[in-house]
Amino acid sequence: MAVVRSHGAVEAPKRLLVGGDIQTSFERSIQGGRPELTAEHAVPEPKWAPLLDEQHQAAARWRLRQAGLDVE
Repeated sequence: MAVVRSHGAVEAPKRLLVGGDIQTSFERSIQGGRPELTAEHAVPEPKWAPLLDEQHQAAARWRLRQAGLDVE
């Protein structure tokens, strides 16, 4: 949560999505069978579309695919 305090609730996920490192929390959620707990999983929701551009959406889809999840 330190990144949220440092960069805000909108900028923090953007930075995490396009950062080169896969976050530990992402890996734990995927391995635990809870992909819905990741920021990447939330990105396609229409309510977030005004906040995230195609670069962020593509990064989220890529990470989910790399984790073996079926995404559009």
